[in-house]
Amino acid sequence: MAVLRDRGVGEIKRVLVPTGDGPHARLALRLGWDIVRAEVGSLTALRLLPEADGMDMEVKVEMEVLRQLVEDERGEIPAEVAFRLERSNHLADGILAEVAEAEDEATYDMVVIGASEEWFLRDMLFGSVPDQIADGVPCSVLMVRKHEPATVSWLRRTTGPSPQKTRLQEQMAIIITSNGQAVASRITQELGRGVTALKVAGMYTGEVRDVLLCATTKVQVPHLEKIVQQLDPHAFVVVSQTAKVRGGRFDSFDVPE
Repeated sequence: MAVLRDRGVGEIKRVLVPTGDGPHARLALRLGWDIVRAEVGSLTALRLLPEADGMDMEVKVEMEVLRQLVEDERGEIPAEVAFRLERSNHLADGILAEVAEAEDEATYDMVVIGASEEWFLRDMLFGSVPDQIADGVPCSVLMVRKHEPATVSWLRRTTGPSPQKTRLQEQMAIIITSNGQAVASRITQELGRGVTALKVAGMYTGEVRDVLLCATTKVQVPHLEKIVQQLDPHAFVVVSQTAKVRGGRFDSFDVPE
């Protein structure tokens, strides 16, 4: 289901899509991309975080989640998609601030937003947040809601996070290089990932090299490969999907009761 609050839809070149992990937000992302592709425009995926100080690692993780959400829906990260993370304790206020800020640069032509969880109330077709956005922004707003039986919706809200919740796809990178210190330093600085180094010798050449082990995520792999290629074009890189990674910036260890 979709409803358009039309404020003069003309040429649509910039579309803003506030994103989350729920089914309605994912539908908004798909429809927003279809509009951008048809109009040859650009899409900005916005994710809002609670206000906090000194949370650089959290920002990096949330950016990975946002990028992976787009990749899960599209199968890739299109060049026409930009990503923004903003802090606000109130969803509607954060989205309105993003649109207002864009007025000083390049305005958004449309906001595509999924229903919030109050949509099941009889007087709220899409929920309070989409209604506030539709009333508060100067551009057109497309409000969307994925069909979901009331019982299923109630169960999803009361039993915890949606099974569609975006998880970072964990990967293990093994890098064999003669420039291990420089490669490890760049990975740590730019990706925020820890690196373990081992000294090894080639059985055929006898040449001593570094083997770097790095637990990372799928969306970070292209960046990691770029770092290695720049610092050691002759390096050997193996990337494999892991069944489970625990500790650090990944999931915490399960502590037996």
